[in-house]
Amino acid sequence: MCDPNCSEYAWSFISRYVGIGEEEIHLPEDNLSIFPNPFNSFATISYSVDKITDVEIVIMDLLGQEVNTVFSGVSSSGTHSLMWDGRGENNRILPSGIYFCRVKTNEQVELKKFLIIR
Repeated sequence: MCDPNCSEYAWSFISRYVGIGEEEIHLPEDNLSIFPNPFNSFATISYSVDKITDVEIVIMDLLGQEVNTVFSGVSSSGTHSLMWDGRGENNRILPSGIYFCRVKTNEQVELKKFLIIR
């Protein structure tokens, strides 16, 4: 079983992983969404949590390297949405390519693949 800090090569093989201790839990398909997908300039990232929890939303490239932390903080229970402008940590516009959005809470991790077309 892979933990939330899997090696960079593992990310290309993982489409969905959630772990709590030694148990594995699969989340519903609509727990994390990115639209439009593919996108050019802006995307909406929506996620759901069932209780108040710490949430970190990170964008990663194909090598599993973090290119932007979109959100890091506490979220109340329910569905939340935020706009992302397709930029990296140093405010540079990310090039066309395949990326992953990782939403990590105190109890679970979910990944979603998306495409930027410039």
